[in-house]
Formats: sequence, C-alpha cells, structure tokens
Amino acid sequence: FRYATCLDFFLLILGSLCSVITGGGFPLLSVIFGGMTNSFMAAQVSNFSTRSSTNDFAKNFSDDDDHQQQERNGSQMMNSSGSLQPISLEEFHANLIQYSLQYTYLGLAIMVCAYLQFACWSVCCERQVYRLRKEFFKSILRQEISWFDEHQSGELTTKLSEYCSESDHFSDLERIKEGIGDKFGLLLQYIFQIVAGFVVAFVYSWKLSLVMLAMTPLMALSAGFISKMIAESTKKEQSIYAAAGAIAEEALSCIRTVVAFNGQKQEISRYEDELKKGRKTGILKSVYTAVGFASAFFLMFASYALAFWYGSVLISNGEIDRGTVFVVLFSIMTGSFGLGSAAPLIGVVSVAVGASSSILEIIYNKPKIDAYSSAGKRLPDPKGALKFQNVKFSYPTRAGVVVLNDVSFDVETGENVAIVGPSGCGKSTIINLLLRYYEKHDGKITVDGRNIEDLNVRWLRNLIGVVSQEPILFDLTLEENIRFGKMDADFEQIVQAAKMANAHSFIAQLPDGYKTVVGERGAQLSGGQKQRIAIARALLRDPKILLLDEATSALDSESESLVQEALDKAQKGRTTIVIAHRLSTIKNADKIIVLDQGSVVESGNHVELMAKKGLYFDLVTVQMLNEVEPSTSNAYQDQSNDFDTGEVFYLTAQKSSAAVSPSNSSPKESLIRRKSSSMVSYSRTRSVSIDSFETTTARSLERRTTTNLLAKGADTETKRLKEELESYCFGVSGESLTMRLRLGVFRNLLRQSVSYFDDPAHSTGRICTRLSTDAPNIKAAVDFRLSTVLASFVSMFAGIVIAFVYGWKLAFLLLALVPFIGFSGYLNMKLRHSSQMSDSKLLEKAGK
Repeated sequence: FRYATCLDFFLLILGSLCSVITGGGFPLLSVIFGGMTNSFMAAQVSNFSTRSSTNDFAKNFSDDDDHQQQERNGSQMMNSSGSLQPISLEEFHANLIQYSLQYTYLGLAIMVCAYLQFACWSVCCERQVYRLRKEFFKSILRQEISWFDEHQSGELTTKLSEYCSESDHFSDLERIKEGIGDKFGLLLQYIFQIVAGFVVAFVYSWKLSLVMLAMTPLMALSAGFISKMIAESTKKEQSIYAAAGAIAEEALSCIRTVVAFNGQKQEISRYEDELKKGRKTGILKSVYTAVGFASAFFLMFASYALAFWYGSVLISNGEIDRGTVFVVLFSIMTGSFGLGSAAPLIGVVSVAVGASSSILEIIYNKPKIDAYSSAGKRLPDPKGALKFQNVKFSYPTRAGVVVLNDVSFDVETGENVAIVGPSGCGKSTIINLLLRYYEKHDGKITVDGRNIEDLNVRWLRNLIGVVSQEPILFDLTLEENIRFGKMDADFEQIVQAAKMANAHSFIAQLPDGYKTVVGERGAQLSGGQKQRIAIARALLRDPKILLLDEATSALDSESESLVQEALDKAQKGRTTIVIAHRLSTIKNADKIIVLDQGSVVESGNHVELMAKKGLYFDLVTVQMLNEVEPSTSNAYQDQSNDFDTGEVFYLTAQKSSAAVSPSNSSPKESLIRRKSSSMVSYSRTRSVSIDSFETTTARSLERRTTTNLLAKGADTETKRLKEELESYCFGVSGESLTMRLRLGVFRNLLRQSVSYFDDPAHSTGRICTRLSTDAPNIKAAVDFRLSTVLASFVSMFAGIVIAFVYGWKLAFLLLALVPFIGFSGYLNMKLRHSSQMSDSKLLEKAGK
C-alpha cells in the first residue's frame, strides 16, 4: 500500500471497518439461531404444538420439571435439570417475531457493510495498481541497456499485461491486484469472523468450545505447510510461464525469419518444453491444494462430531441447554469456515507479497546510467568534438570477451569519420558507448573535452542523432514516429525534417499522408522508406553529433541512393561517425578508422589507407571482387524463397483422449455427484443432530449421539477422500487443457502467412497478451470451480425435493425467494464478466 493516497487510505479504513462488521455479524446469527432452537423445542412440549404438527417430537420429554427458567427473548426455557418447559402460544409468537426482526436487522447491516467493503477495496485496489503499473513501466524504460541484456522483453510484457483468474498463471501485477483488492477485504472479514465466532462460543460454553478447538493446532500446522508449498509452486510456475511468453514473443516478432528458415517446428518444440514444465508444476500445486483442503475438511468435521458427543454429556449434567450447544457449534463452525476460507486468501496475499518483491525490485532499481536523473553537466554551447582515449570494454553478459582493447581516436567538430573493420571487431560498440548504453571499463570518452560520465545522460542523448541498420518504428502514425526525435516539435518542423530526409515526397503520396499508421515495426513501409523516416526522426532534434550505424547496408541499390542522398544532406555541419559495411560509401570521409579484434590498426583517409595496402586495402579489394563476381548462390535465391508453408508445416487437430474417453470422465462425474449429495446432506445432518437431543434420559441421549458420531465420522472420511480426488483430477485436466490450448494456438499462429502479422490487429504484443490470457481464462471454467457449479445445481434441486417432502408449505414460501437469489447471482456474474472483458481489452492494447 505504499502507493496509496489520502483518498485510498480513507477507502482502506472504511473498507476495513465494514469488513470487521461483516465478519463479526455472521457469528451473531448463531446466537439468534440458538434462541430459536430453544423456542421451537419448547413449543414441542406445549399442547398447541401437538395440535398443529404432524410430527410429535415432544412425546419423550419430561413434564415433571421442578424449576422453570424463562427469559422474555426466549433464549433460555429450561429448568435446572436441563429439561424444557412448555410455553404459551403468545410467548412462542412473540419470541419468533423478535428473532425474525433480529435476523432482518442483522441481515440488512451485513448487506450494507458487505457492499461498502467490496466497493472500497476494489476501488482502492484499481487506483493503486494503476499507479503501480505506470511506475513499473516507467522504471523499465529507465533501466540501462545492460539490464535488458539479462531480462527478455517477453518476460516483462508478461509481467505487465497478463490477466487471468485467481488460481491460474498470473502476471506479477495481476497477482498484486488479487492480493490487495476485495480478497484482502475478505481476508479481514474472515479473520474477524474467526475471532467473533470463538468469542461467542467461549462466552456461552468454554468447556464445549475447548473440546471443539482441540483440532485447531493440527489445522493451523496443516494450513501453514500447504500454503508454503503452494506459494513456492506458484512462484516456480510463474517463472516458467514467463519464459514461455518470452519464447512466443521472440518467435512471433521474428516471424519472417522463422518462416524463411522453416523454423516453425523448432519454435513449437521450445515453447512446448516450457509448457510441459509449467503443467508439471501446476499439477504439483493441485496436489498440494487437494491435500490441504481435504485435511482441513477432515479435521473440521471431526471436531464437529466431537462437539455433538461432548455436548450431550454437558446437557445430561444440566450444565448447558440444547440451544447453547447449537450456539457454540455454529459459532465455532462459522469461525472455522472463516479459517478455511482465509487459508487460500492468505496464500493469495502471500503470493502478492512475493510478486510485489520482483516488481518493487525493478521499480526501486536505480541504474548506474540513469536517463531520468537531473544530475550531470549541460554544456551551454556544445560543438560536437569527440575523443576516445585508451578505451577498454566487455559486455556484461560476456565479461571474458574483450570487445574494445585500448581504442583511441579523435573526431573534430564537423568532421566526417568512418569506422570500418571485419564483423565483430567492435564498430557498433563505439556507438553504444557514445550513447552511454554501457559504461566503459577503462579509459576516457570526452565530448568537447568533458568526460561523458560527467554529463547529464538525457542532455547527451539529445545532442546525438542515431540512424541504425534496421530502424525501429512504432505502430503509430508517420507524424508520431518522426516526433519521437523531439516530442515538443510542431507539424511544420516535422515536415521540414522529412524533406531533409527525402521522405516528404513519398509521404505526400500516401492517402492519409503523415497520419498513415506504419504497422508493427513499420511493416507497412519498405526498407528505404523506414530508413528515411528514421533519418527524419534523427534530424528533427538538430543534433550536433550524427551516428550512422550501417544505415544503407540492408537496402537495394535504388533505395540506397535515395537514403545516401538524405544522409549526405544530414551530415552537413555536423560531427558524423559512420559505421560502414559498403566501403564505397565512405571514400569521401575525412578520416577512416580501421578496427580489428577490438583495436585500432589503421587510420587515415581513403587514399592514404589504400597506399598502405593493409587491412583496409584487403577489405576494399575483397568487396570489389564480390561485386564483380556475384555468388552463384544468388541463382537459387528465388527458388529457396519459393516454398509452400503448408507443405513444410502441416498440422492436424487431434482430439484429446481425455476429453472423449468415458473412463476418464466418469470419476469426475462421480465426484460431482458425491459433492452435491454431501452438500444436500448438510441440512439432513443438522436435523439429525437436533433430533439427537430430543430424548429425556442421559443414557439414551449419549447413546443416540454416539451413533450419530460414528456415522458422521464415516461421512467425514468419505468427504476427505473425495476432496483429494476431486482437486487432483480437476487440477490435472485443467493444466493439460491449458497446455493444449496454448500449444494449439501457437501452432496455428505459426501456420499463418506473413501477411497475417502485417494487420495492426495481429501485432505481436496483442497476440502474446491473448496467448497468455485466453487459455488460463478457459481453464478457470473447467477446474474445481466447475465441480462447484455443477454440485450447486444438483444440491439446489435435491434440496428443493427434500424440502417439499418434509414441509411443502414452508418450502413454497422459501422457494419464492429463489428467483431473487438467482437474479442477484446472475447480475453479479454479468457485471464481473463485463468488467473483466473491458480490462482484458485495455490491457491487450497496452501490451502492444
């Protein structure tokens, strides 16, 4: 909550207060229920009850009690021996009206507080996650280039954009959102529900409460261990799917290269390997979840069974009445349900804390080369003179390889200097060091005699214009792409820069002119057009220093001539460093520096170096021979590019045996039926428990309670095994389905023609976001939540049938409320779905 504002803290306080009231209100329902239980039981021993009821439950009660103990609220209607006293019809009605009003008032209070609780926590969460997402992205852009060498862009995109449901493969930010939103409010609610439940129970009977809590240490140890294992599995799963996302983004962003080399199968294999690791980790998490839930339910129901037995003993001894047993039982039960519900939420919050550590680590990571820092000098009238003095450098990811070794040279103001040499000799590294992408290891680099390490980074980079071999354009308009050179430039300045770069003529011929969207990485433009836009972008800031990194090496002859003409214009009056591949373009350079294996081996102009007949002479000679005698392999160029993607990469859809095999589906169906039957039997179990306390003698009371205890123990063990099998089966099926969907979508994407990816709607960012979100969202509909939904429907219909069998009049009355409950549930689901779809689309757009 470190990004919370004053308004957020107000929402936090209000939401927390409502969580406390909501959590504390549920145990109070058990107090009202206990009083109602005594009233109904007392009514059974009264004559008016036997005349209006078909079931004579009071026939075994004693009528010779000595001392009558009644309160006007009806909560105590027993004598000292524990037997119930008859009450009049007027008293019974008065008590029931009072209890009904208490239920109504308490229900309204809980409804209002629950609404405010969810509203406050959700709004507060969205506000904070927005700021956190913005700070995270801002911090990513702040990092130095060496940091990106160790962090793949696909991994960072996954952290930013993945959006899925609560038990699946979240991005770090979505995990944080889950941990500080309405679920945190629910966690507070459940905590106070636990506290209030136990307080009420101890107030009414501390002996019975202690017996019921005998299982609590075991439950706490079990929950703590399982939560730890789930958190570790989730963290491992998170890193695996981040790696898979990076592979997908890499393959899709380089789709032309993948298709050209028939590398689809290789990329699919890489992606599948990571998905298999993720499935294995997800299944392991399902096992931990299954064992955790099953153990919790077993211990919880075992404590209930123990409570019924000991409660019968206390009633026989006259220490408590029947209503008190149910007050204690349902108070502890409410608290225990709060404990069971809080356990997974603790895991969610723990995962959020773990995810926040990686996010905050990036946010608070201050790079050595900080482009956001205001520190450093700004020269009042820069000229653009450069000097390298005994510079040594190795890339951080390859520390053992010396890229530049004692490099020294001078570039005077307005001078045109070319740097040539074999591939890998360190030419582009010089540009990287001038832009302060990296820090040199030794030596000195100066601008106008000032060490560049003493200069402000942003000011230094604004002093320099860069045109690279493969210019990067964003999926925006031409105007917006050129404006990146100077964000405060007006349209006239943009047009002037385009004219200087020989780009205005082709832009003017486009239907939308400067408003033309160029597509992802400028896919809608030719190589020469992209290069001229990059030149215009560089010239817009009127740089004192111009760096040309093989700006024409990837162009055809016609495009090269247009771009070279633009570059010749751009170099006038500026200090220029040219990294050259085609040596014919640098003959007129003022100075040519020849590098070999990271060291300067020659320096001079074209005529001087050719006269030396050294390395430069050899490079020029070899290139001239290659131009005269083109490689015979060119004759096969068209043939090698003319292939049928369908023949190279043909995939057929296969039905999963797990999806169609009856033997695989029947265990799940059986488990669902068991779950629904166990839920329906809850009401039956309550009625049997009440029926156990009807007998008047202590011996028969203990005997009937013991019988029910054994039955409940067998039912509890069955439920435990069922929960384990259910969680495991649905976990395995969900993880397998997620893997098949991810892999199937990725396969199909790589089967598409290259033109498919030219569509702005199919940009790499959007596709990767959908790839990482759709499959987990589908999994959310078929995991253990599916069994809960099916079991709920079965329970509803079975419960209605049982209700009509035992009391059709009351059933009709209560059935009238079902449509309202169903409509509220549907409305809640629709609103959540609409909100999630809206968030998903917006995050998909941001993922670009």
